[in-house]
Amino acid sequence: MGQRTQGAGIKTPALAPRLGRWLGQRVGLWLRAPASPGIALPPELAAARLLRAARALIAEEDRWVQGRYETLRGRRCAMGALQAAARALHDTRGFETARDLLRTEALIRGYSHVEKMNDRSTHTQVLAAFDSAIARAGYGGRL
Repeated sequence: MGQRTQGAGIKTPALAPRLGRWLGQRVGLWLRAPASPGIALPPELAAARLLRAARALIAEEDRWVQGRYETLRGRRCAMGALQAAARALHDTRGFETARDLLRTEALIRGYSHVEKMNDRSTHTQVLAAFDSAIARAGYGGRL
């Protein structure tokens, strides 16, 4: 599959629209981007939306992987899922906040970064980190 170029020169795989539809079907209409490109969600809401979408991508253990960002069969680690959600939802601004919230959860759990947390934790523990990051986003990044 090829790549498409978005507005600011961001390259996204042609798979992104299909992934966005898949997320919408499984997680609900609240994941869809705002109707108008001129409307921007506050960073915490955008981050929560991305974190929920990424969590949905790996909610089933057979969709989660350790030791790599993504496999050819679509299995993803925590960061791979977050990156895929950001591409599918065309949200680069919310990605940074979501990544920082997930990194904070990794640090709280004693890991230097999200990838280590993913690779040294169980699937259930990774999902719990997403849940905590989503809750933290709901409180403006503070708990």
